[in-house]
Amino acid sequence: PPENFWTAGEPIPQTAAGPAVAIEDTKEGKGAAVEKGDEVFIDYELFLKETGGKVEGAKRFGFVQGGGEVIKGMDAGVLGLKVGGKRTVNVPWQLGYGNRGSGPDVPPCSDLTFKITLVDIKK
Repeated sequence: PPENFWTAGEPIPQTAAGPAVAIEDTKEGKGAAVEKGDEVFIDYELFLKETGGKVEGAKRFGFVQGGGEVIKGMDAGVLGLKVGGKRTVNVPWQLGYGNRGSGPDVPPCSDLTFKITLVDIKK
């Protein structure tokens, strides 16, 4: 018998999409939304999801969205955000620092939570 014996009309199972960031907007911003290639400036705090412990924070941290300058979860986490907007971004370890972690404060395979405020955007 064939190993794959789907009945006619039965939907073909989709493969899992993989890990994704979970975004919760806590304050709506104004103006244009962040798009790929925009230079963004954010205030952020980084927490370990497991313990809730704060790891670091920065004011007016700048990077180009989609430019590979930050972890994938941060890149995805700012898309669509408007100036003055605030959001909480939960990043699975696969889109964070992966199985290597980051320095002494972020162990390998750590899920992360960012609290982000978009300060400025340059299109």
